[in-house]
Amino acid sequence: MEKHRPGVPVENWRLFEPRIDIKTGKEVGFVDPEGNYYTLKKGEELVFGEDRKPMIRKTDGQEISFEEWKNNKIKAEQLVPAELLNKLDPECIKDLISQTTGKNERNGGSVLFGNDFSLEDNHREQLRTVVEIVESFLRDEKEKPEWEELQKLIKEGEDKGILIDFANNPPKWLVDGGETSTVKKVRLANNLPGIQVPSRILKTYKWDVVVNHIKDIETSGPNVLKGRSAKSLGTKLEELLDLFEKNNLI
Repeated sequence: MEKHRPGVPVENWRLFEPRIDIKTGKEVGFVDPEGNYYTLKKGEELVFGEDRKPMIRKTDGQEISFEEWKNNKIKAEQLVPAELLNKLDPECIKDLISQTTGKNERNGGSVLFGNDFSLEDNHREQLRTVVEIVESFLRDEKEKPEWEELQKLIKEGEDKGILIDFANNPPKWLVDGGETSTVKKVRLANNLPGIQVPSRILKTYKWDVVVNHIKDIETSGPNVLKGRSAKSLGTKLEELLDLFEKNNLI
């Protein structure tokens, strides 16, 4: 190993200090030259690219600069606590998706109704983590007056039996009014009643429905998911992984 010569300035990349888990021997984090500690997600790795530039190798093998990774991490942790994000195992979720939707090497592609799937304790643990992450991600929007007003109008419509759409998420009676719109009753093109909401509230509604479906499976679902129920879980997990990736949560 090349030794540092006294009196010669230490190159910046040498000041990164890896932290290793004694039990597994794997790198779990590192300290940067400024003394800040960063936790690595499972599968992530600190590497050094051209000109010894610090990079983070992601679970999919892609590499991004340390600065970009750090900024993404800061933004993500403003939305969801770090301890929650560190519990998520994206590879386990991807394996769940593969097994439940039928998208795996054995059958060469997707099947119509999905595969029967045995839900083990580690699967439920990951589903619980997914639920907690999404609930944290949605919390700010669900604490706003627009969400409260939407819930009031939904209850009013359901009590009158006039808001009906069990096939779509979001339902057809929920209308995207754009970012600056308010929550209000509207008449749809077919003269049926609807509710107009800001775009961000529409998105919140959609993800709230998705995560509640997963929560039901995690808390009270059967140990063996059959056909369509298994595929439904897999497709919803796919949607949430895409949400996580777009918001730099994984």
